[in-house]
Order: sequence, then structure tokens, then C-alpha cells
Amino acid sequence: MLWWRAIFRVGKAARTWPVCQRRRIGKATDSPPPKGPLAGSLWFPQPPRNFNGQRWLRISLRTVHLISMVFLVGGVALGHSVTDPPVSLWGTVLSGVLFVGVDLAQSLVWLFQLKGLAVVVRALLLVGAAMAPRSALAMLELTIIIGGISSHMPGKYRYDSIWHGRVIKE
Repeated sequence: MLWWRAIFRVGKAARTWPVCQRRRIGKATDSPPPKGPLAGSLWFPQPPRNFNGQRWLRISLRTVHLISMVFLVGGVALGHSVTDPPVSLWGTVLSGVLFVGVDLAQSLVWLFQLKGLAVVVRALLLVGAAMAPRSALAMLELTIIIGGISSHMPGKYRYDSIWHGRVIKE
């Protein structure tokens, strides 16, 4: 078995193995067949790809992201520029990019869901905060508000697709 097939469980094994051992045992074949021209393809696999250690990687990235964001917002609140402490800015950006990369490695359907749209809006607000220092604190606070709401909203809203007009959950 190729190393990348073992990590991402691509190919025949992806159709027979459950995605997450805790939640999906016995449900790999219970879901309705994918719809659309790209369903089940490399970009939108059914079920989404998973790799060993994914949960702990996501927890670690989320922790680094939150700590970096705390230092970034705290520095701006104390009167520093967004780019003044570059470690907190780059920590926030790098951990966010890696977090998005993990989500996109599973399936590109994330881009069409409301949770993906919320991340894009948060990234644009972070860029706006770096470009407009006078309103940086307000933009960073709005980023935290959007992140808190989008991370804890019910699944029927989180997985809703503005593009498709319905819930797309994998």
C-alpha cells in the first residue's frame, strides 16, 4: 500500500472503512449515495478522507490559533499595531492556514458550507485589520464573534450551503 493511501485512506479502502471509529461504525453504507457530477470524486470523496492523528492535530492547531489570536487582540487593545508583534500575527495566520488545509484535505465541500464561508470572512477581516489600523480592534473583535458563533452553531446552520440552498454534510 502506498504511504499516501495509508494516510488518507484513498481508493477501495475508503469505501469500506468508517470515517471516524467513534461516531460512524456501521453507518458507512447507511448514507444516501452522493449527488452531483463531482460527488465521490477526488475533490469531494464519499466519505471524506481521514488520517491518523487528525483529531489531535486539529486540537493542537486550534489551541495555537486561539493563543496567537489572544496575543494579537491583546496587543492591539494595548495600542500596538497588528503587525507590531509579528509572532502573534504569523502564529494566527499560519495556524489558521494549516487548520483550513486539514479541512480541505478531507473534502472541498467545506468551501460551500456556512462554516467555510465564516472562515473566509474572518480571514478577510484579519487582512482588513492589518490594512486599517484605526479600526483593527473592532475588526478583530468581530473576527472573534464570528468564530465563536460559527464554531458552536447547530449543524443545520453550520453545514448549510448558500450555493446549494440545503444542508450538505459530507
